[in-house]
Amino acid sequence: MYGIRIAKVAVSDIVYSADKLFSYVIPEEYESSICVGSRVIVPFGIGNRQKNAVVIEIDTAQSTANLKSIIRIASAEDKIGPEFIELAKFMKARYFCTLYDAVKIMLPSGMGIKFKEYFFTDVNADISNLSPLETELYETINATGKMSTETIKRQFGEKALAHCKKMVTKGILHCETQHKRKVGDKTVKIVTLAKKADEIKEILQNPKLKDTHRQILELLLEGELSEKELMYLTGVKKTVLTTLLKKEYIAYFEERFYRQPETMDNSLYNSSKTQLTQQQKNVFEGIKEKAEEGFGVSLLRGVTGSGKTLVFIALTDYLISKNKSVIVLVPEISLTSQMVVRFQAHYGERVALLHSGLSAGERLDQWQKIKNGICNVVIGTRSAVFAPVKDLGMIIIDEEQEHTYKSEMSPRYSTKDIAKFRCNYNKASLLLASATPSIESYYNAKTGKYNLFELDKRFNEGQLPQVTVVDMRQELKNGNMGVISDCLRDEIALNLERKEQTILFINRRGFNSNVSCRSCGYVAVCPNCNISLTYHSVNNRLMCHYCGYSIKNEQSCPKCFENHFRYLGTGTQKIQAELEILFPEARIIRMDADTTTRKSSYNTIITDFQNFEYDILVGTQMVTKGLDFKNVTLAGVISADQSLYSDDFRANEKTFSLLTQITGRAGRGDLAGRAVIQTYNPDHKILNLAFTQDYKAFYEDEIKLRKSLTYPPFCDLCQILFEGEEESQTAQSSKRFTELLCEYLEGEFSDVPIKGYGPVEASIPKLFNKYRYRLLLKCKNNSRFRTMMSKLSFEFSADKRNQGVTAVIDINPEIIL
Repeated sequence: MYGIRIAKVAVSDIVYSADKLFSYVIPEEYESSICVGSRVIVPFGIGNRQKNAVVIEIDTAQSTANLKSIIRIASAEDKIGPEFIELAKFMKARYFCTLYDAVKIMLPSGMGIKFKEYFFTDVNADISNLSPLETELYETINATGKMSTETIKRQFGEKALAHCKKMVTKGILHCETQHKRKVGDKTVKIVTLAKKADEIKEILQNPKLKDTHRQILELLLEGELSEKELMYLTGVKKTVLTTLLKKEYIAYFEERFYRQPETMDNSLYNSSKTQLTQQQKNVFEGIKEKAEEGFGVSLLRGVTGSGKTLVFIALTDYLISKNKSVIVLVPEISLTSQMVVRFQAHYGERVALLHSGLSAGERLDQWQKIKNGICNVVIGTRSAVFAPVKDLGMIIIDEEQEHTYKSEMSPRYSTKDIAKFRCNYNKASLLLASATPSIESYYNAKTGKYNLFELDKRFNEGQLPQVTVVDMRQELKNGNMGVISDCLRDEIALNLERKEQTILFINRRGFNSNVSCRSCGYVAVCPNCNISLTYHSVNNRLMCHYCGYSIKNEQSCPKCFENHFRYLGTGTQKIQAELEILFPEARIIRMDADTTTRKSSYNTIITDFQNFEYDILVGTQMVTKGLDFKNVTLAGVISADQSLYSDDFRANEKTFSLLTQITGRAGRGDLAGRAVIQTYNPDHKILNLAFTQDYKAFYEDEIKLRKSLTYPPFCDLCQILFEGEEESQTAQSSKRFTELLCEYLEGEFSDVPIKGYGPVEASIPKLFNKYRYRLLLKCKNNSRFRTMMSKLSFEFSADKRNQGVTAVIDINPEIIL
């Protein structure tokens, strides 16, 4: 006995503690079309609210008395493949997220289905007992035919919706929901001949035929054209085409058109293959050999300027020759431009670009081109790891140590974990690359878990930059009160004289990071986040870099009304302002979160700087890595100490990486490079190792320290963040969670090794008007530990005392809150 087919689905907008598969009857009309991976619309809950869902399993049931039916297929062509269904299950187990959220993160936002609810009247309804408002609602809806919930709220207010729903229950109104994809496919009108070529040639013989008609028909004999192209080439108006359409000389049809993201001018790069050095050839052959063996992870450590990208291109050539696809990931949107242009110069239209800076339509079209096999090389940031390529051959993660490869929003996934899963599933190869690999990755390579390859020389025998360290304490003694040392000023002046370019780095945007009153001690603080506001000179406002709150920078103190303000700290705007005073003739451009808000900002800044339209580029972290400018001969670090003394156990690693990367921006062409590093600790060992790019010595010191303190790679970390609107409740809930954890460890999960720290206030105790506490665990991230944490999360959520407080579990966070 076969039974009735049912679909077990993951439903959208479910809290983690309530997440499970829900069963629905598959309607007869969808029997042959609904399968695992289908995206469907289902009624959910007591009110049968329509929700998005994804079919995870297909089953049969003998009785469907208590089951609802699927309403419709959301998108017949956009099924989720088996690989991504399995990946979603992996993510749910690993990252404490719902199954639907795991699927959703894999898809472009434009593919989502939006719902629009309409009310319309029942003409036979008895409306004699309606209230005045209900009568007005009924008459208005009746007069217009139907009204959307948005229109009703706008005209009658939020409360009117409750009255509409009440009238629906009485049968006076009816409600329908329309579904539409958030972004539709873009099409273009194509004009073609409606008659055979011989017939058209005969028409062209007619001496009475108008010249404009003749011109159009002659063009179309050569091939079909878009309406826009045809009108441009002939100069005719649309009315002329309409006339030919009526005469049945031409015909129209619509063709799918893919929206193309803006990219840089790829003429800046040579499309011919660059000859690899012997060391690069050895690395290429070694990685290729490992790739031929199937799944495996390789780590490529290469000094800055060693030509790692050339190895990437050589590997891509090889894999494409085997009909495989390649995904190349970079940590910042600003780095996609140069990378995509270099790959486009070699592979043209086969290259796709994926990152959050694209419009919803562009991202959707790039995704579809990848899925349809039009593109087999993908360049992108973190989310591009989900690109639905055909026949995956390799995923390359450049600058693999960067914290941006870990998502800070749910699902809190690690890009490296996802890449490993996908490569293992497809028997593909994963390549991690960096001048400064993470301690964990290099440890895995040194202990044989990864294959290790190294490039210790710059491409074409280029030399590493000559580094000058400036003691800022001595600058102060010499009377220099500014943020730019005499040495750095002289080096910039020399570069301007030589017509060479300079990159300056400071890891803080804005003008000043702190504004206080010298009379009463008042400090300008964000009311939502309890952190000091940053002064921005461009708009004369004090701004919060977390929630976006801003106020005008007043001349007098709001507390004591004196005008004795003190501005402390230095940001990119202040550096730019000082440079403009020191070098009024210099062309200076700034690259930070404030100057890259527009869609094309990254491309514009990078292209303009590459074309030598600017002499000096001032920026935050986005200028420190991956960028390749042949005319940059000077790199300057305004404050090398900023990241060194944080409470993050990765402070040494991040500082070493940052300084190595920024100094590596100089001297990448034929000209020798220099770097000027400003610091108050010129003798600090970490700084000196970074200046010489001695990664191996740094690693040996750091791995000993990590082992003695039991930090990764010798353990995993689990961070639980508690957030709530009431401070005391948030604190109490964090304690209850910890007490419950202790009970588990003394009972059912006594075999799970854990060392806990906290709960304590987070480093930023209030953010977005929510109070925050943090519990940190040193643990072993295995299935047993995750089972315990999942069970703990469910029990915590079920306790009504914790209502209003969320507990967010993050495995191996990059940032300790």
